[in-house]
Amino acid sequence: MNYIKTYESFSNESTADKVFFHGGKKILHQQDLKSEVMYFTDDIQQATAYSIQRHGSGTAAITKAKLTMKRPLVDFSILQDIAEKLGIDADNYSPAEIIEQPMVISELSKLGYDSAILQDFGFISDFDEFDAYVVFDAKKQVDIVEE
Repeated sequence: MNYIKTYESFSNESTADKVFFHGGKKILHQQDLKSEVMYFTDDIQQATAYSIQRHGSGTAAITKAKLTMKRPLVDFSILQDIAEKLGIDADNYSPAEIIEQPMVISELSKLGYDSAILQDFGFISDFDEFDAYVVFDAKKQVDIVEE
């Protein structure tokens, strides 16, 4: 799997009106958000599959949201370098497994990153790949779209 992804023209304006999906145990509301890492996708089918298969529920709990990503990490080689510096073997973990480590988030934040866009494995089939949008501080970067 090629984890290196480049968004040469990424800007927060390009995602301002875009709705992202979070598959979880329950549908979230704005007051539920905490200052923590949170994952989203722009593929509702992936979010649905994640919610059902990862959390074992019969019905998907999908939260819709708009994200503020001012400076997302889009180059996996930077994440690999940080992992190596911290003693994490990047060859044995997916980008999502690496980036959820608090010390990795701390290092990325020091470099000015507030989010990441990574290729990850999906839950629809064994070989699904999709873009995972990761915000480092959900409380500040996620605006829930209430239905």
